[in-house]
Amino acid sequence: MGWLHERRRLFQNKAFFWYALSCFFVLFANGLNFLAMSWLMISETNQIHGMVNIMIGFWLPNLIISPFAGVIVDRYSRRACLFTSECLRSVCMLVLGAISYWAFSPTLIYLIAYIQGALFAFIFPAIIAIIREIVEENDLLLANATIDIIYEVGNIVGIAVCGLLIIFLRAQGALLAGGVCFLIGALCLLKMPYQKKLEVPPRSLNPKVIGQELGQGLVYMLKKKNILVIYTVQILVMVTYMITPAVVLPFAKLVLHADSKQFSALTMMLSAGVIAGGLSIPSLAERWGLIACLKALLIIMIIGFLIFSVDRSLWHLNIIQVVIGFCLAVWPLMMTEAQKHTDFAYQGRVQGSFNTLSGIMIVIVYTLIDVSSRFMAISHLFYLEVAMLALALVLIYKHQDAFQ
Repeated sequence: MGWLHERRRLFQNKAFFWYALSCFFVLFANGLNFLAMSWLMISETNQIHGMVNIMIGFWLPNLIISPFAGVIVDRYSRRACLFTSECLRSVCMLVLGAISYWAFSPTLIYLIAYIQGALFAFIFPAIIAIIREIVEENDLLLANATIDIIYEVGNIVGIAVCGLLIIFLRAQGALLAGGVCFLIGALCLLKMPYQKKLEVPPRSLNPKVIGQELGQGLVYMLKKKNILVIYTVQILVMVTYMITPAVVLPFAKLVLHADSKQFSALTMMLSAGVIAGGLSIPSLAERWGLIACLKALLIIMIIGFLIFSVDRSLWHLNIIQVVIGFCLAVWPLMMTEAQKHTDFAYQGRVQGSFNTLSGIMIVIVYTLIDVSSRFMAISHLFYLEVAMLALALVLIYKHQDAFQ
């Protein structure tokens, strides 16, 4: 039970405790909003097109804003960036959720996705950087894995509660509840003891100055081959995780004819697997070694998605979702390596730049999904995920020294 003792020690850190609690409420809100928006769009359009448009709507502003957001995150308080972004997400969901009760349209859902994507451009670099400020470096993997578990617990609870809210308050009620939870998550950050590790002198917000700092970050990345490899593998795993719901949920609804309960259960199985992986993978990586662990988990995921493409049993697919989720908990391993190999002063800019690359890749993949779904079976779209994981596996085999 060493893992339990270590996590108990981690939560004795008040900064980590309040940050983790904030993450729970934020991901609870994400679970509510994602399922509500997905269910509304698939129910209204009865095709994968609407679901894909939500994802593209989220990532387009994200990929444009992320590099500049990374500069802001490196320059100012990471907690302030997170607090402001979560408050704005709350206002967005409360206002647009209320409007949707009287004037729902797919356009309104796309607007929510655009706003959330723009704010996420600031949130993601900030959450990667702030964890290095509130825990010691030798606790990074444990902290990342624990936050990943909290994310998924929040997501599972949010999805489960969303099913009830849809029944009693309609999907629009779930959007309003999500807005409240974003606000609670933001308020938890105010309770977090925090002092920025790297004090940066006040600088002008002149676009020329921001451009210079962005350029410095790009030069820093290009000089470090190991960072390029690690972040590329991280992107491939992240994109796989992000597009899985965009394929699995329409597949369940349109091919397997799942009802709302089965629809929710399939999503929760993925999160349950991530939780199990988050509890187990840090110790597996310590026992087997990082490279061996990465290779094994990627191979298992590839097999899982290949089974997805041919199996038509909901029962089997729920089990496979758990297995794939378990393997996707490789994410904290990749994140920890990325953090350790990146200079603290450049963390936001590096992550922001790679967020842009992630966004570009995700938009391309979603567009391929949208276009190809019109002339090929949805089940064949799982081959895209197989291809990305195979590419990540090749990179690890060819550049193992990058992880040393």
